[in-house]
Amino acid sequence: MATSLRWPASLPQTLPLGTRVRTSRNVVQSETEFGPQKVRRRFTAAPKILEYPADAFILDDDQLAELLNFFENTTAGGSLSFMWDGPVPWMGDVEVRFGGEELVPEGIGGGQWAVETRFRVLP
Repeated sequence: MATSLRWPASLPQTLPLGTRVRTSRNVVQSETEFGPQKVRRRFTAAPKILEYPADAFILDDDQLAELLNFFENTTAGGSLSFMWDGPVPWMGDVEVRFGGEELVPEGIGGGQWAVETRFRVLP
């Protein structure tokens, strides 16, 4: 279900070097009396989790204010999804939701912030 919300243009448009794309486990295994386990798909599609090194997503003061506003107000504390064009270049335009419960900005000096969070790419 696409949304009209979009990742802010003033924020980095691609995730930094070192970003990992984790797929969700999407199978159910059942024991059988004899022979190998039965394995079936749980869902037709599963979300992917985007994780990146905490020290790699660097924002300045203005960008941090924009990200906090986007998280707290635009996406209602991360509960609403939004469209993002190519957070990882090969993905293209994807529907994303904040994957963690919080944003964790850490001041690194000179008006720069290292921000830790996760993103969930919806199927």
